[in-house]
Amino acid sequence: MRTAERKMELQIIAPAISLETRWTMAINRVAKLARSIMNRLAVNKLTEMTDQQLADIGLVRSDVTKALEIGLLDDPTLQLARAAKMRASSRFTRIRSR
Repeated sequence: MRTAERKMELQIIAPAISLETRWTMAINRVAKLARSIMNRLAVNKLTEMTDQQLADIGLVRSDVTKALEIGLLDDPTLQLARAAKMRASSRFTRIRSR
């Protein structure tokens, strides 16, 4: 028995992806890239804010700097959201423990 036939028997060969699915995947990747670039531009504007303004939204300047240091294709707003959430939860934990 040939190897290709054996793979078919064991269902190891991946199913073929339709052209429509490939186009959808490509469009989704382009949309993700565009959203990431737009969000990076928005995060760049955060560098112009004062420390007090950043504190009002639950961030510190180092959070913004770290978010901008991630890969060019990654979305920095996800990292900022995580940082703000962690800071908020630790702040409310300290307030409750008083």
